Amino acid sequence: MIFKFLIIEDHPIVAEGIHNLLVDTFKDSDCFIAASGKKALAILNGHTIDIIMLDINLPDCNGSDLCVEIKTKFPLIKIICLSSYGQRSYVEKMMNAGASAYLHKNAEPAEIIEAIDTVFKGDTYYSSFIKDVMNTKSDSKNHSSLPLLTGRETQILILVAEGLTNQEIADKLFISQQTAISHRKNLLIKFNARNTAELVKLALQSGLIG
Repeated sequence: MIFKFLIIEDHPIVAEGIHNLLVDTFKDSDCFIAASGKKALAILNGHTIDIIMLDINLPDCNGSDLCVEIKTKFPLIKIICLSSYGQRSYVEKMMNAGASAYLHKNAEPAEIIEAIDTVFKGDTYYSSFIKDVMNTKSDSKNHSSLPLLTGRETQILILVAEGLTNQEIADKLFISQQTAISHRKNLLIKFNARNTAELVKLALQSGLIG
């Protein structure tokens, strides 16, 4: 099959890896890359795209919001979510937004190809990791339902709870202010929190911070 792909991913290494897999597998197919929602929409307005590989966390917008906008403007495009977020809430949110498949970023190349073939036929697809998540019964006391945080995100979360500003966090951890802002944004997304106050409240309730 020959497709026109659009990869919406702000991490160059990840985007390049997906790009190489797609062009090697689907010969003569076109594959565009956009590192932001704005750039993605610009490409969509100038090209006919069949399948989109969409990350949830983008520098200028939320992936689920972008998914809704794309499906509203271009309903025939198939959207495959490819994310490091494996919680049920993220999966359901993206599928409700119009995605046809949800893959965790640890998905094998064969699963990515299978997902493309599946959504092209009009069906939905989940990678094996996501299937396990969706088949697990919800349990508020089950720690597997808690957001999965990196070591750096845990550091940021603790400092946010202490009331430090982005610049103060950046100075303390020897990172840029923009990096601190990005981490805070990621935490809001992972906890599905509307603001910092709600983020801290949810983190305390979950026991991730004391």
